[in-house]
Amino acid sequence: MIRLTYSKLRGIAAATTIAALAACATPPPPPPPPPPPPPVRIDTPPMPQPPRGASAYFQVPSATGDGFRNTVNAYISSEQKLWNVRSAFNVATLNCQDPKYAALLPNYTNFLERNEKVLAATNKALTGEFRERYGRDFRAPQDRYMTAVYNYFALPMTLDAFCDTALDLSTEALTVPSEELELFALRALPRMEQDFFEFYGEYEQYQRDLAEWESLYSPYTRLQPIDLPPPSSVVQPLPTEGRIEVPGEAVVQPTGE
Repeated sequence: MIRLTYSKLRGIAAATTIAALAACATPPPPPPPPPPPPPVRIDTPPMPQPPRGASAYFQVPSATGDGFRNTVNAYISSEQKLWNVRSAFNVATLNCQDPKYAALLPNYTNFLERNEKVLAATNKALTGEFRERYGRDFRAPQDRYMTAVYNYFALPMTLDAFCDTALDLSTEALTVPSEELELFALRALPRMEQDFFEFYGEYEQYQRDLAEWESLYSPYTRLQPIDLPPPSSVVQPLPTEGRIEVPGEAVVQPTGE
């Protein structure tokens, strides 16, 4: 027979009490989680900039769908093309001041003198076209259109390339017979336009690059277009089969051609 003494009973009771208390005690909290890893650093590339120092708000002439653009030289008569080539030579002579373009002045002078009769007839024909379209108030729209032509060729971002092309073409014009001058203009004007079209392509690539950059790195910095005042006047195209767009003014369709 097992006999329990008082002291043994007290020990058993104490142990039982301790075990019960231990079972009811709150367990210690878990250890804190490890700190998160440092954020991955993303180096933001520089924001794309307009090519050739152009404005961020420059408006590229829209494409026509046939490889051309709606510039002052689009969809115009052959007489107007010849006159616009003459205007381009004028702009180049005034604005291409580097010594390497010194031949522009004598070339342009020769162009005017050798082709005086053809150019006079061309100018008369163009005056007749504007008069037919606008009546006796034709002079103002004709002057506005020609101002747009001069401003087009004087675009600062394309001036270097334009000067090179104008020098080459003015040299070629020295040997062109007057009776072939209109054919020469049909070839020369697209070559001049090519310098501008290359810049327009660069600018459109900049716009695509900027849109991608903003979507990845700065979605809230897209430039908003400026609200421009309505044009004070609308320059309509010459009476030909197409349309013409003057920078800063509306594109209009010819009527009754």
